[in-house]
Amino acid sequence: MTWSLIQATKAWKVHRLTKERKPAELRRKEIIDVALAHFANNGFNATSTASIAADAGISQAYLFRIFPSKSQLIAACIDYAFDRVEDLMREASVGLSGGDALLAIGNAYLNYLSDKDLLRAQLQCYAAASVPEIGALVRERYKKLWAQVADVGGIRKEEVRDLFAKGMLLTVLAGIEIIDVDPQWIIDSEVFPPCPVCGESPTFDEDMILRPHTH
Repeated sequence: MTWSLIQATKAWKVHRLTKERKPAELRRKEIIDVALAHFANNGFNATSTASIAADAGISQAYLFRIFPSKSQLIAACIDYAFDRVEDLMREASVGLSGGDALLAIGNAYLNYLSDKDLLRAQLQCYAAASVPEIGALVRERYKKLWAQVADVGGIRKEEVRDLFAKGMLLTVLAGIEIIDVDPQWIIDSEVFPPCPVCGESPTFDEDMILRPHTH
């Protein structure tokens, strides 16, 4: 064996050991990131754990050491997606109440929708809800998200309902990419209606995020 081959072999072994010695939680997060992209673009049924493992740079056997079944990996991805929404909305509404909190939460959700993998994964969750184990988890997490918004001070029940209705509309609009392709249509069609108090039309920044509005 030549010296260069010996060195290359040693380097490969070190690389392999380094990968395997990554903290389990970090490796778990990396797998979820890869799996989320696969599920988002191909759906839960059409995605193989072999392809996820390959893109994550690990063996399929190692994948199953972290997630013993594909169902558990799917559940982890669903939890991760909903966790992201909850965290964004919670952080956005800290110290706010009523209309200010609603506006901040809405903008946080718009930011969430700009992540195409998360957006498409969410749509895949809804589409696959007829599968018992997927549907049960999605319903549980959706109710939990609703309760989180409802617990924000100064927000009425009808406002929670209106926020989620608008959120689903925005999810569809983002899913068909009309927000990216034709943002002027969003403005002209008054997807965001004028302020019911003063009648002022909403204004947006360069990323199509609503600017705060006060009286």
